[in-house]
Amino acid sequence: MKKLVLIVVILALVAGGTYAWLFLFNKEDQAEAEAEVQEEEFVPPVYVQLAPFNVPVVRDAEVTGYVNITIIVEVADDDAREIAVRHMARLRDAFFRDLYATLPLRRGSSKGFEPKFVKKRMQAVSDRTLGQGVVTDILIQGVYEGNIGPS
Repeated sequence: MKKLVLIVVILALVAGGTYAWLFLFNKEDQAEAEAEVQEEEFVPPVYVQLAPFNVPVVRDAEVTGYVNITIIVEVADDDAREIAVRHMARLRDAFFRDLYATLPLRRGSSKGFEPKFVKKRMQAVSDRTLGQGVVTDILIQGVYEGNIGPS
């Protein structure tokens, strides 16, 4: 029993010494890690605000409702912002066409408006319209759904 206790104590001392050497006395690795963190420069995100979309929901050749949605596009950098602003008309048209085509199909579901679905669709549309990597994220700022029923 004494030998077992002695072996456990020796293993504990070796483990403690290794820990102390690695984390307390090994300053070179810590300095390299801190230098790498300082080299990574924070780049603030660049946003492009789009005018709100007023999309009619058409079913069976009748307007049954509407969706008002405000979208902000996050772009990669200032160059990508210039591309997005330059092609804003094409981007808005592509967004509107996709919303017009898909919202009536999704609006009738029990889930209602699904932001994740719309973000995914708008990301695909922006990649197709402006090119891959120009738009990094789609932010849905606000959504309002209205019904048009009999008066």
